Amino acid sequence: MHATMWGLYTDVLIVQIGDLEPMRIPITARVTGNPLFFQMMGPTFNKNLTFNRTPTLHFGSHCCGRPAVHRSVRVTNPSPVDIRLDWQTFKVIKDDPQLIDLIVVVGEAFPLLDGSSVVSQEAQDARADLIQVHMRQHEGFASGSLFSVGSQQTMVPALSKANVTFQFVPPLTCDTDGDTFNGYALGYMSLAPQVKNVVGVVTRDDGYQVSALRMDLSAAVKPALLQLETADEEGMLYQLTAGSLLQHDGTILNSVEATSSFLLKNNGQMSLKFGMLIDGPFVLSNVLPSVGCREEGTYCLKPHCAAQVKIGFSLTAETLKGNTGDLQVTLFENQLHYHGQVKIKHDNETQQVLPLQAIVSLPTLRVSHEVLDFGTVVVGHTRELQVNVSTQGVSAVYWSVTHSEKREVLRAVFLSTSFSEKRSSCLRSQVRGHLIKPLRQFQTTNLKWNECNLMF
Repeated sequence: MHATMWGLYTDVLIVQIGDLEPMRIPITARVTGNPLFFQMMGPTFNKNLTFNRTPTLHFGSHCCGRPAVHRSVRVTNPSPVDIRLDWQTFKVIKDDPQLIDLIVVVGEAFPLLDGSSVVSQEAQDARADLIQVHMRQHEGFASGSLFSVGSQQTMVPALSKANVTFQFVPPLTCDTDGDTFNGYALGYMSLAPQVKNVVGVVTRDDGYQVSALRMDLSAAVKPALLQLETADEEGMLYQLTAGSLLQHDGTILNSVEATSSFLLKNNGQMSLKFGMLIDGPFVLSNVLPSVGCREEGTYCLKPHCAAQVKIGFSLTAETLKGNTGDLQVTLFENQLHYHGQVKIKHDNETQQVLPLQAIVSLPTLRVSHEVLDFGTVVVGHTRELQVNVSTQGVSAVYWSVTHSEKREVLRAVFLSTSFSEKRSSCLRSQVRGHLIKPLRQFQTTNLKWNECNLMF
């Protein structure tokens, strides 16, 4: 006997020998099993002519919170009748103590769905089994939105094929080490009334009473996480002096930029898309190698790849005045501390933060006397007083002698060059009456005292 469809088949074998009365021999055959199979695997049978393997659909590894992942497979129907599949999806929970599922059905178990309405001619024709109770082995719980099928019902025509789309929706959160999800989908088979019962030929069950078409499902979820490695042990630290804005001839530069870099590594099994938001006056200099995407400001880093990101700090006169927007600026020990962040925003709305800090040393000038008292000076004689001027910071200083209407003072007029310059000068001015005229401007960057003789 050969059959490509399940059911209880009945027939009568009539044996006629000569003129003897024909002998009628009833024949009954029960065919079990599922004629449908997934084309990705083919019809695989064991020695008892039943399927011995269940195909597994792998969704792969994905970031938590990302959009749904779809996989399409093809179902083949070698039987001579149309078969409708009603899908249910389940998730497997480790160490689940439950053994069986008890299913209570009121009315038809799997009515034919037509859009939002339910159409079932069979339910209208037969109301004998209003309430049914079925029992099956427990393997998992309803998966909810984790695993699903694109269409709840799939019609597989006779001697033809149909496509079935399975869907996996990564959860919004997961462990830092990632999570693995296992599940399965069951396609319960239903038949049209005219092929379920053919009088004197075959009787077929469907729904919960026959074995379902099964597809195992597997997926992994990992957090969207990039490994951040800074070039310096101190992290993204920028050290500048305010005097670096001045050139040797005293002209002021528009800006001075210091750079530092960090390394982005994708140690996962999936590509990561992200963008970077940087607090000003920190700026993005470049990314090497180029990992930009078609969308402006978006980057994509492939698995097991790395990229170097260079961030600059732009020092301007406005920056020294504290015009930095929402950036946190603090003054500590004659230094301005700028605190910012690089925000790496992934496409699943999660983000990583890398702190940035810039330290700008301000110029410091100290004069040994606040007031110079020459006392009584005889006409035609000269008296000298010594004034010591020193810098106590790492920022160079331009300074000069200016005149005040009430008294003579020394003050710094502006900051100057970088750490490496180590020059000192002494100011000598002739004083006549109450007027101090500087011969020139001088620059000092060392930490030693500078002697300045003022004569009256």
